[in-house]
Amino acid sequence: MLSFVFLTISIINFLSNAVPQVLGYDLGASCDYDEDCIADHSYCRNQQVCQCRIGFQPSPDGITCLATVGARCHTNFDCMTLPQSECRQDVCQCQTNFVPDATGAQCLARVPDIKGLCQLDNQCQASFGDQSHCYAGRCECMMRHHFLNGQCFLTRDLNEFCGNSSECYIGPDYTNVVECVGQKCQCFFDKRS
Repeated sequence: MLSFVFLTISIINFLSNAVPQVLGYDLGASCDYDEDCIADHSYCRNQQVCQCRIGFQPSPDGITCLATVGARCHTNFDCMTLPQSECRQDVCQCQTNFVPDATGAQCLARVPDIKGLCQLDNQCQASFGDQSHCYAGRCECMMRHHFLNGQCFLTRDLNEFCGNSSECYIGPDYTNVVECVGQKCQCFFDKRS
């Protein structure tokens, strides 16, 4: 009886080692069908190689596909590999008060204060307008621009063409003494006198 049990175990061990049990292929592996690729959000490109679907990119270890801004989604779960993102209108997007980096692989916090710490221009532009940028790691207005009422504006001197009074600026101590009149920056005169 003992030899029968030993023989049965030997046969089972032999069969389990002889028959490869391939459940699927990693990213970059050869494949024939989409089902061959085991990473979520991957497919078999041209029936040749497993790769991430559009809107996803390989993780640094090359094992999983990570969502990027713009990836198709149905629920927030589909975007969970992209921190600070959510699924809105079937697309992974950065949450409110976050902006995508240049590749869409990260959602970075909007900078709430001028001179606040930043990594990319769009962190500043989301808060202070297109005339701001990230310079030396801090948000500031671009050259020949000034900060007023939470935005950066092109600086126009006295008698220069202007589109609105926010552009007219002769220094931080004189914010209420110039205005745009007839599309020209002029000194502000109290019209009550």
